[in-house]
Order: sequence, then C-alpha cells, then structure tokens
Amino acid sequence: MPFSAATILLSVMLPISDAECPHPCRNITTSGTYERSYCCLSEVPRDIPATVDHVWLRGNSIRSVPAAVFSHLTRCKELYMQSNKISALDDKGITGLVSLTTLDLSDNKIPFLQAGLFTELKNLLVLILNRNRISTIYEQAFHGLWSLESLYLPGNKVSVLQPGLFKGLYNLTRIRLDNNQISLIQKGDFDSIQSIHISLITLSTNRLNHLSQDVFLNLPRLPLTLSLSLTPPLAETTNRWDCSSLCWLKHEEQHGTVTWWYNEPPVCTDGNWESLQCGDAGERVSVV
Repeated sequence: MPFSAATILLSVMLPISDAECPHPCRNITTSGTYERSYCCLSEVPRDIPATVDHVWLRGNSIRSVPAAVFSHLTRCKELYMQSNKISALDDKGITGLVSLTTLDLSDNKIPFLQAGLFTELKNLLVLILNRNRISTIYEQAFHGLWSLESLYLPGNKVSVLQPGLFKGLYNLTRIRLDNNQISLIQKGDFDSIQSIHISLITLSTNRLNHLSQDVFLNLPRLPLTLSLSLTPPLAETTNRWDCSSLCWLKHEEQHGTVTWWYNEPPVCTDGNWESLQCGDAGERVSVV
C-alpha cells in the first residue's frame, strides 16, 4: 500500500525534546531509506515501511532487538544500529532480513553470540560487531552466513575460539579479532575456514606471545595479510612475541605468501623482526 504524505509526516513525529537529545535527531523517510538516528529511541520503531532497503538507527538508546521486529523488511539490504545500548539479541530478532548484505551492531553492549543467531542472513556480506562486550561466541553462531565476506570483531572480550566456529563461511575474506583477550590459538582454530578467498586475519592487541606453525596449516597458500602487532598511533598497546618461534612466518614472508597489515611486522621480545635470521626450513638461526 502506498504511503500518503500524512502517513509519512506522522511517522516522523517522535516524542523527543532538545533537552533529552544532545544531537539533532535525524528523521528521514523516503521510498528507499528510513532513518531515526540520534533520536533517543529506547526501542526499535514499529513504523518502518516494508519497502525500504536502508535502515539507520544509529546513536539511540535501544536496549534489545525483540523477536520478529524486522520480519517485514524482506527487501532491506543495509541495517545500521551502531552506538546504541543493545545487550540482548533475541534468537529470532533478525529474522525476515533475507536480503540483508550489511549489518552493523558496533558500539553496543552485546555479551555473547548464541548459536543460530544469524541463520536467515544468507546474503549477508559484512557483519560488524566492533567494541561490544562479547566474551563468548558459541559454536554455530555464524551458521547460515554462506555469503559472508567480512567479519569484524575487534574491541571485544573474546578469549577462546570454539572449534568449527568458521565452518560454512565459504566466501570469507577478512577476519578481525584484534583487541580481544585471546591468549592461545590452537591447532584447528582456523581449520574450519573453507574459503579460498581469505586474505586478512588480525590478532594484534590480544594476550598472545606464541603462534605455532600448524595454526594456519589448512589455509590456502595465497598471499595472506596478518596483523600480530600494532604500535602507536595504530594501537595503545601491542602483543610482544617470542619471535624465535615465528621463523616459519619469516619463511612465508620471504616467499611472498605473508604480508603485514599496515606494514607492521611482529614486535619481538627477543630482538628485532627485521634482524631475525632463519634457515631455509623455517628454523631459527639467530636473532639480533
């Protein structure tokens, strides 16, 4: 049913005041876009037209995403809900978004990702979860994301990667796990990556100091960009590595199969990366 001018006018009349909202409220409704950003909303609006393909709900005080609240938005391609106060995602909260390609939930208070949360988002390309409070990602949390290319999780509290976590992400290109609390990467943690397109993995600013050669054993031997350390101004703190254990990466670097994100190689506790001398087989010879 087409929307009349009166209907659209009523939909933007929200109960707010300048005293309540420090930012100008962005109330925009067009044939393709619905925006209620910086409007001090405490819940997801119920008046979003089914015809829109872009929804912006940034900078509000939304605390939860109830079941089926977006179920009518089958045409929506991009949903931006960053900088809210979301601490609860219902298992069915993002059902119906079958056309979605970008979902941004960064800068919220999400504590964990449960299994099957994103099952219906089979066309999703970009998932942004930066700077939440995620400490646990359950197995099959990313089940159904067959098309996903970019998975962003920096600035959370993840300490363990569940076995098989990335299984089924056949088109995954970029994984950002920097600035978490990961202290150990085990053999098999990345084995479930079945994408031949993987090109970036970031692990800097965690609690790691050692990385065994078999961690990436089953990844395609393509040029892979890694981040193991970032120094100021890119990061306030960084991982310091036992670089004598990373000769296998030095070997890959020399053969052009590994490059460093922002041209930042590992920061060593036992010398300097550029001066690390390794044998042809990837064993340590000396470090200066």
